[in-house]
Amino acid sequence: MSFIAVRFFFVLALLLCASFCRADDLKYPLEERALASLPQALKGAIIGRSGDALLAIGGRDANKNLSAAIFALPDGAAQWQRVEFEIPVADAAFVTVGDEIVYVGGETAAGISAAGFKLQYIAGRIVQTPLPDLPVARTQAGAAFVDGKLYLIGGLRGDGKPVADNFLSLDLAVPDRWQILPACPLTGLHRPIVAAQAGDVLVFGGPRLVDGAMRHSTDSWRYRAQALDATVERGWLDMSDLPVPWHAATAFATGQSHVMVLGGQRDVEMGARIVIYHTIIDAYTTDSAWSHSLEAPTAIARGKDAVQLVGRNGAITASFRHVTKTLHSLDYVVIAVYLAIIVCIGLYFSKREKTTQDFFLGGRKIPWWAVGISLYATGTSAISFMAIPTKAWATSTLYGVEGLVGLLGMVAAAYLVIPIIRKLDITSTYEYLERRYNPWLCMWGSGLNIVFQLAGRMSVVLLLPSLALSAVTGFPVLPVIAALGALATVYTVVGGLSAVIWTDVLQVVVLLGGALLAFVIMVFGSDGGVAGWWAINMDYDKIRVADLSFDYAQPVIWIVLLNAVLHVGTATSDQVMVQRVLATPDIKSARRSYLTLALIVLPGSLLFTFLGTAMFGYFRAHPEMLNPTMENIHALPMFIVNGLPAGVSGLVIAGLFAASMSSLDSSMNSVSTLLVTDFYKRFRPAATDQQCLSLGKWLTAAVGFFGTGAALLMATTEIKSMFDMWSQLVALILGGFGGVFVLGMFTRRANGWGALLGAVSSIGITVAIKTYTDLHFMAYGSVAVLSCVAIGYGSSFFLPHPKVELAGLTIYGAQDWQEVEKR
Repeated sequence: MSFIAVRFFFVLALLLCASFCRADDLKYPLEERALASLPQALKGAIIGRSGDALLAIGGRDANKNLSAAIFALPDGAAQWQRVEFEIPVADAAFVTVGDEIVYVGGETAAGISAAGFKLQYIAGRIVQTPLPDLPVARTQAGAAFVDGKLYLIGGLRGDGKPVADNFLSLDLAVPDRWQILPACPLTGLHRPIVAAQAGDVLVFGGPRLVDGAMRHSTDSWRYRAQALDATVERGWLDMSDLPVPWHAATAFATGQSHVMVLGGQRDVEMGARIVIYHTIIDAYTTDSAWSHSLEAPTAIARGKDAVQLVGRNGAITASFRHVTKTLHSLDYVVIAVYLAIIVCIGLYFSKREKTTQDFFLGGRKIPWWAVGISLYATGTSAISFMAIPTKAWATSTLYGVEGLVGLLGMVAAAYLVIPIIRKLDITSTYEYLERRYNPWLCMWGSGLNIVFQLAGRMSVVLLLPSLALSAVTGFPVLPVIAALGALATVYTVVGGLSAVIWTDVLQVVVLLGGALLAFVIMVFGSDGGVAGWWAINMDYDKIRVADLSFDYAQPVIWIVLLNAVLHVGTATSDQVMVQRVLATPDIKSARRSYLTLALIVLPGSLLFTFLGTAMFGYFRAHPEMLNPTMENIHALPMFIVNGLPAGVSGLVIAGLFAASMSSLDSSMNSVSTLLVTDFYKRFRPAATDQQCLSLGKWLTAAVGFFGTGAALLMATTEIKSMFDMWSQLVALILGGFGGVFVLGMFTRRANGWGALLGAVSSIGITVAIKTYTDLHFMAYGSVAVLSCVAIGYGSSFFLPHPKVELAGLTIYGAQDWQEVEKR
């Protein structure tokens, strides 16, 4: 079997490296395709999309006369077509929202207008729906659409003077009236350069009428209606100024955090360039690679990676491709060697897998320090490696630093509940529920965990890092997923939990080492080095320790403290984690392993969190490294590929792949353990240990095949959101189920029926809290556990309570049900 596995590995390694070598070097992500020009030049026309067609509505002709014509350019058509409908309007504020064009104000035959409309192009016909009138008629305003609301910025009144209320909003879901918002600091603004990105309305200067004189401003501002968390203020926030004054320009969002500004005239000639702004680092880059000749273009986003631009003298479609970089040959060698080492670890331990205890628990001979490192690796997947720094980069260090409070819960759990679960000498953590309550609760909890692993966790932890790395390296996603899934399945099947734990140890060393090296390079690569890195993060309020407020819609310290307290009771509810603790030789080693986890979490969390601040300083000094089409989570992999030395990049990428494989192998091993222990042995009590071992290996292979197949399916379809929703739902269910363990270990009164009622009730309560309140998502787990405990404990007084021996099953020592009855 070992010889077959070796050959299988090398075939996969060759395929994997061959797929990597197909990555291309793309210089710039923009390609343009000319579209038909408008039949007549229209200044101030409404440009938008509806019914799979571009529309040009109204405007002024070459003689500056108001036009009422509407032209449509259906997708794939060679020429614009005149629509049998007329709308005489020019200089209205407009934006495309889904399949509708929304426009307000402007100049009509009757003068400056206060009217607004939603417009649709259906089967060659125009359908209009009126909106509430503006408080004051205006023309030459700008518009943006964010989170269901239409925002209106600037504009001039009929007498040519700026409007007083220069910032308004209208909820398009319930369009009853316009709301007057805090004024934009750019007073006198008309024909503003406006875009919507990352939940903000961004204004990039534009013409301003100040004291009767026309000025072209570089001053730029952003408006945030709702802060994502306490680290970001609401309202108007000052942005870095545009590099040059610009007017008759357009701005449009691309990627997750970029905005492109282009077109129009400049007071200072820059040549044919576009300016690219990044909303997180608040910095601009200029790109001289894209030459366009459109006059006063209007941008309409079409799809994820394309935009249509219509100017007075023509129209184009600009498509964006991801910028990739071919890795150095040394990187490929490092990746192949690293993956070979991982599989060899599995082959080494394959000779020791003689019993189910060897396969599922490593013979209970794993050193406590290795188990502790593996516990950390299990809780820190490749997603976490990228997501934690990205969160700190996009917001602040609040989440990471404040989360260290959870160490208190880990230390307490090491002394209170870990000894209870370890001294039982069980294989599945849900066997505890059978002894504490009844077999049905054991099977229910085990079944939920199996469904969660199969239906959500396995595919997601394999897919998301593969997608992120593919976006910045050009690695084909499907071969990578297939190869990584197959390799993880091979070494897990042949090596069991021992292989899983020791590959985890290697993974942690590589990832922490890579993160530390990336941190140092980024800090010294910031403007001003260490001092400059710290100063820029302080200036942008990126360094935050705790939120001491009582706004529970934010990640306040009190929520984190509550989570830490409840972790003491719920630490034993996750089979993936508990199975490692059960692999230690004795109770003392089990406690040490969990304390080791706490000790590693402290520097690890600080490193990953402050890596986000290093990213902020580095990318602010080098904004050109950020691909305009990228998502935020691609930033760190992009630095790994472009900023680390050859060989080191390959090692860290291999470590990220290994982290994905580690999360996958942990799920494979735990699911097969639960299936054999909690179900097969229960219904086949006469089965021999060798039969169970053989079944466990086959089940591990089947689970690995299923998880890899699910990831491949998600990568080739548009059902990712459905899987995300399903994973969140199951997570809510499992979150409440942790309360069953709390009831079992910390109370004597709770019984099986009460615990079951509490777990079921907690689902509805948590979903209701999530749906109808603003409570921060970090509190959902605590809500689920507390509601389960409260309902489960209270109902246990009234529900049947069969006698159960409690000796050694609670924190209170050797107490049985009869003793409780006497009290």
